[in-house]
Parts: sequence; C-alpha cells; structure tokens
Amino acid sequence: MAETPKTYSVSEINSIVRDMLESRLGTVSIEGEISNFSHVSSGHMYFSLKDHGSQLSCAMFKGSNSRLRFVPANGRQVIAHGKLSLYVPNGRYQLIINRMEAAGEGALQAKFIELKQKLADQGVFDQELKKPLPKFPTRLGVITSPTGAAIQDILNVLQRRYPIMDVKIYPVAVQGETSAKQIVSAIAQANLDADCDVLLLSRGGGSIEDLWSFNEEIVAHAIRSSNLPIISGVGHEIDETIADYAADVRAPTPSAAAEIITPDGKELLHNFYAIEQALVELTQRKIDQHHQTLDFLSQRLEQQHPKNVLKSQQDTLAGLRKRLHQSQSYSLRQHQDRLESFSSSLRHLQPLHKIAQLREQCKHAGERLRTIQNEYLVRSKHRLILASEGLNTINPRATLERGYAIISDSKGGIVDSIRKTTVDAKLHVQLQDGELESNVQKIVEKSSK
Repeated sequence: MAETPKTYSVSEINSIVRDMLESRLGTVSIEGEISNFSHVSSGHMYFSLKDHGSQLSCAMFKGSNSRLRFVPANGRQVIAHGKLSLYVPNGRYQLIINRMEAAGEGALQAKFIELKQKLADQGVFDQELKKPLPKFPTRLGVITSPTGAAIQDILNVLQRRYPIMDVKIYPVAVQGETSAKQIVSAIAQANLDADCDVLLLSRGGGSIEDLWSFNEEIVAHAIRSSNLPIISGVGHEIDETIADYAADVRAPTPSAAAEIITPDGKELLHNFYAIEQALVELTQRKIDQHHQTLDFLSQRLEQQHPKNVLKSQQDTLAGLRKRLHQSQSYSLRQHQDRLESFSSSLRHLQPLHKIAQLREQCKHAGERLRTIQNEYLVRSKHRLILASEGLNTINPRATLERGYAIISDSKGGIVDSIRKTTVDAKLHVQLQDGELESNVQKIVEKSSK
C-alpha cells in the first residue's frame, strides 16, 4: 500500500523553499539592468534585474543602500551581491541585496588600486611635497562645473564665513572623455595667471565611473606640478579619488573644502576688536607715562632755570636791605632816647652855670651824635654798596651782560670743562639777549704752561 504524501500548508512550503534557497546557494553576484525601480519612504529600495530573456525581483534595505556609491535608476546596468530568498506571504522569489555596484566598477576599482600604488611608488603622494594653504587667502580659484551643485555649496560657505574672498571659476567638465584634459588645462592656466592664492578642485558625488576623471594619472601629475596649493573636495565623504591623494589637502566634500580654506570671519572680527582694544589701552598707558616724564622734566627745568636762580638772589638782596634799614632805625631810636634822657637831667638841675655847661655839653653831644650818625650812615651805605656789588658779581645776568655765556649739554648739565663734552656734541648757549644751539667741532686742551 502506497504511502500517503504529507500535506503542507502554503506557508510551510514557502518557508521550506526559502530555507533551501538561502542555505544551498549562499551569496551570489548577479549582473542585470534595473527596471521598475522604487525607493519608498521607509528608505528601502525595490526593483527588478532583467536581461534579454528574464527578470528577477530584488529588495535592498535601508541599512545596505545607505552605502551605495551611485544613484540607482531604471536602465542602469549593475552587479548586485546578495542572497536568493522567497517572500513567504506572497510566495515571491527575490534577491536580497546587501551590496551593489555599477557594472564595470570592479575593473575600475582594480585599475584605481593599481594606479594608486604606481603613483605612490613614484613619490607623487609624498607628504613632504605638499604645500601649506595660505592662512588668509584673498582670491580662490575653483576648478569645477559652473552649473553643478558643488559650486553653489562652495559659494554659500564662502558668503557665510568669509565674504571678502574673491572667487575665480575655471569651468571644466567634471566627467566624460575630455574632462581630465580640461582639468589639467585649468590647473596649468591658473598657475599661468598666478592671481589666485589657492585652487579648489571640486565636484559632487557619484559612482566610480562618474568620478573617474579625478582618477586619471595626468590629473595627479598636474596637481603635483602646480606651484599653487591645491585642495581636493571631490564627491561625498565615502568617495575616494587619486586627486585626493595628490592634492596638498583633501576635504571630504566641496563644502568642507570651502570651510578648510577660509578663516571664520566672525571669529576674525572678534579677534580684531580684542587686539584693537588692547592697542588702545597700551597706547594710552604709553601716553600717560610720557606725560608723567614730561611733567617731571618740566619741574626740574623750572627749578634750574636762571630766571629762578636770579629771583632767589634778588630775594636775598631784599632781605639784606630790610635788615640794614631795621638796624639804622634801631640805632637812631637809641640816640634819640639818650638825648631825651640828657634833656630830662638838665631840667632837674637849677644852677644857671650848670645849665649853660650842660647846654654846651648837650650841644657838643648833639654834634658828636650827628657826626657818629653820619659816619654810621656812611659806613652802612658803603657796606650796602659793597654788598650790592658782591651780589652783582655773582648775578648770572650781570655775568652774561659782561660778554660771558652759560653753556649746557642736551640734558641740561652745565659744561664748565672740555672733559664734559665731546666732538659733534650739541650744546645750549645762553647769552644776555637770547640762546644759541651749537655743535662742538674741535676740542683744544689748555697747555700746562
């Protein structure tokens, strides 16, 4: 009696087929053309791969397609890597893709690795050959497509960070057969113009095929031969080109390249205001110090000025005159007192002869007093004349009036010896009616004879 075959549910048979597909074949690589492409809001991609005779349903989930180096589109030839499976709810056979590349990308990647090693062996990527970027560039040369999104990103960053930067665009095709030659020509032209401080080689992201112009050997040598520093801002962060290695600086994106090239204008302005304030404060301190020094020197000059010396001597002379006058007045009062005393004594003596005698004595005493007073006045006047002559002798102005001069050096010190000056020294000469500025032309020492 024949065995009755086991009966499966639809879900069970679909699950068995799925497990068989996934366990027996493992990871496969399939080449085909994309059709019926759909990128849903969840981030997953659904499409078919087809060739001339058949098609295969495919799914590429968000975690995997985020690593794509190109934008999938209908009609694009690709190589998909993944596992064959079956979607149990509807029994649909499909390929779950975990990695996908444009057809021919594998060969290009191998060519990229080979060229990269060749140029590295030639020293094209040597770090010591790389030129530093200018700290405050004034003009930027951008080698890119004038209609691409990259140039707009660059200009937006420059306007935000460093609007005073002047930009010169060298338009080139950034993909295609003539692109590499145009890039080389633009680099050469920029070096010939020599009116830019730094060059930016840039384009947006894309597949390895789209970026291949920046993987050409002639572009790498043109970058290395440039006298102007070059920064490479090609593609997205995950993209990698030969130009990145040959450039003096590599930026992950065009916008990042613009950030690297330019200083932050707001930060520069803040630093400028801080430096300006520090300079103002330093200048004010210096001015205050000089004013203080000037006041001190002015006081010293005022104290040592001949006018003040003469005033001091005049004050001394006035004091002597006052003392002389007081002495004369005191002596005169003494003699007057003595005379009044004699007169009082005479009035008390009654005898006439005594009166006559005393009157005669008083007369002689008066004459003698006048003689003594006159002699005293003569002597006092003589001493006053001598004192006045002595004061005039030491009076600097009287000395100047006799043809002498007061000579001082540039610091105000009195020069009274040839050892206090030197040839070509500047001297200040004060005369009775003015001042002279002179230079010492010759010094002659007085002979001991």
